[in-house]
Amino acid sequence: MIIFFLLFELFVITKHEPESCPNNLKRLECGSSRPHVCADGPRPPTTFKCVKNVCGCEPFQVLHNNTCIPYSECPNICDKNSTYTDCDTACPKKCSDYPFKPKRCTRQCISNSCACNDGYVLNATKKCIRLEDCPEYIALLPKTTTTTKKPKKSKCKRNMFYSSCPNPKEVICLSSKNQSKKKCGRPKCICKKGYAKYKNKCIHMWECNIFPTMIFLFFLFPLVLTAKLKKKKCPNNLVLLHCGSRRPHKCSDGPNPPRTLECVRNVCGCVYPDVLHKKRCIPHYYCPRKCDRNSTYTNCDTACPLKCSDYPFKPKPCTRQCVLNSCACKDGYVLNDKNKCILKKDCPEYPSRPPKKPRCKDRRKVFSECPKKEEDRCFSSKLSSKECGNPRCICKEGYARYQKKCIRLSRCKYISAKRLKEDLLRNPPKKRKKFPFY
Repeated sequence: MIIFFLLFELFVITKHEPESCPNNLKRLECGSSRPHVCADGPRPPTTFKCVKNVCGCEPFQVLHNNTCIPYSECPNICDKNSTYTDCDTACPKKCSDYPFKPKRCTRQCISNSCACNDGYVLNATKKCIRLEDCPEYIALLPKTTTTTKKPKKSKCKRNMFYSSCPNPKEVICLSSKNQSKKKCGRPKCICKKGYAKYKNKCIHMWECNIFPTMIFLFFLFPLVLTAKLKKKKCPNNLVLLHCGSRRPHKCSDGPNPPRTLECVRNVCGCVYPDVLHKKRCIPHYYCPRKCDRNSTYTNCDTACPLKCSDYPFKPKPCTRQCVLNSCACKDGYVLNDKNKCILKKDCPEYPSRPPKKPRCKDRRKVFSECPKKEEDRCFSSKLSSKECGNPRCICKEGYARYQKKCIRLSRCKYISAKRLKEDLLRNPPKKRKKFPFY
């Protein structure tokens, strides 16, 4: 029997012993029956079902070829109409937003995301398509009718006539393009034979060859030369900005540099969000991680740090947001107007000295900001409450109030004996007895 029970225990232990996970997968206490894979995209669907003791990948990792890898190492992450980025906007353009108007968006950085290329927007299935293919864009297009009314002769300009079947490509001055072989274009007014189009007008072919060249030589050519001479050449990888700042943003300005509304024309600088470091433009996250002595570097800081202007420092509403690559002030320090961490007491809003307490005229009294509502008096048996009364002068410890004065507690006993003697002399008892007086 003993051997049978020992074998049964060994069977139960081996049955409940967890199996080891293959490769670099780890056993999760609460995982999913289907782990996230590269094909799920940068924002995989979340499931609320919890499967215990299942092999899976850690957060921010996906399964690829039975091994856990970061999402950035997945092959063919994004489709042909989008590009992979480490920091994307939280409010990408969508078909449903057309026509695109300015809208409010959080200043947030979404990592491991696929951003649509220029000219592409997200559709209802979160895929990048051309703007012209959006149903909202097509619905707002003006409806064209097949039937066109022939305009009157007076509507066509000089040296022009109306044609119901014109050539799709008109004869234009200084144009080397040949006319199209297509039969008909859209009905409209075109130039007569021997004329060419120039600035929405029809002129003779000989004017077309001489007149524009004379204008270019006498007026436009000097302007082109001066523009080329004035054009600056920026060193390294700096870019010539049409509207920049005299002082470009540097790594020393921190992750959130102050912005100026000043616009300087044709100045060399870096395109936002790049910053200047050793005379070269680099992304701000490549800056050396240096914070001043009163702050520490953090990957996730609050969006509403304490400032001197927030005095007295009370709780305030703030967005639940994570600011990347930031310098957070240490305990006891706050930001001043120049975004530098200083002590709270060094803030101009913080009072330099505590307010002086008023002096009491009687030396047996002291000023209290939270006195008892009822002071201790001689011959009083009432217990005073612990609630605070109005700030005022009260008797010191070891003293009690008697007739608007503060006397010692030992004097209260003497006064009580004296008052008892006076009351007995005024109202003697019926049965006279000798009372000892102390």
